[in-house]
Amino acid sequence: MLAPIVLFAYKRPKHLYHTLETLRRNALASESELYVYVDGARTEREQVAVAEVQAVVSATTGFKAVYPVFREENQGLARSVIAGVSEVLARHSLAIVMEDDMLCSADFLKFMNDGLSHYIHHPQIFSLSGFSFPLRLPKFYRENVYFVPRPSSWGWATWADRWAKADWCVSDYAQFLKDPIRQRAFNRGGRRPDAYAGQADVGPD
Repeated sequence: MLAPIVLFAYKRPKHLYHTLETLRRNALASESELYVYVDGARTEREQVAVAEVQAVVSATTGFKAVYPVFREENQGLARSVIAGVSEVLARHSLAIVMEDDMLCSADFLKFMNDGLSHYIHHPQIFSLSGFSFPLRLPKFYRENVYFVPRPSSWGWATWADRWAKADWCVSDYAQFLKDPIRQRAFNRGGRRPDAYAGQADVGPD
């Protein structure tokens, strides 16, 4: 079973068009279901651009099925992604996620579906990424994948059982700030200057 594609868009019709074009170049596109979530306009001025995005989605072909979801209100990126992926994973056991400013290779869908199948019984892996960080790997390393302790949002995929374990409200954040051992473990993935500023958009409240 191929993973459905979940694509998030807002007010950039040209960006979305090019994203869809690169997805369509994948051999598995015609066998894949596509869900497209379009966020609602924040202002009257944005309504025209959002309507153009909706028109692009409505005219989309080249996939097994296209399911447009047009939000009436603006949810913002974080809430839109969390809600949309949750909705799709309530119907499917896995999903591939993209946004409207991403261009993928012609092998993207195959790579992600192969990975989802291969690592399905490895619960320690939360997600797969289609983006490869510019890391300097050892010369002897010959594998076509590597593991990192931090997820990437630039073309990714996950399973429903892993997604269900995510705490989007970060309910133990106050305890985390007082725990240097957990902070060191978290920082193995790279420390951001604002990591402890408490300003992150961590989901619906």
